[in-house]
Amino acid sequence: MSGLVDVHSPKAVEPLLNSLGNLTKENRALAIDGLIRTPGRAKALIASLASGKAQFAWLSDAQIQTLLKHPDEDVRRDAEKVLKK
Repeated sequence: MSGLVDVHSPKAVEPLLNSLGNLTKENRALAIDGLIRTPGRAKALIASLASGKAQFAWLSDAQIQTLLKHPDEDVRRDAEKVLKK
């Protein structure tokens, strides 16, 4: 998992998102941490949460706070809409 998280290609985002439900709790946390790192990946994660493909329960409180306080304004705005329903 850590290898895929470190791939800097947009092509890595979809496999990461699609694998979340099949990962152990520890690997899922690593994958989510990797998705949160960049604005594009964070937005993809938020969209996956909004659509129901990813489960809110998979995110730790720290990961939720990271999204809500993300340095990217668009990510913060999207996170507020989806995570504070």
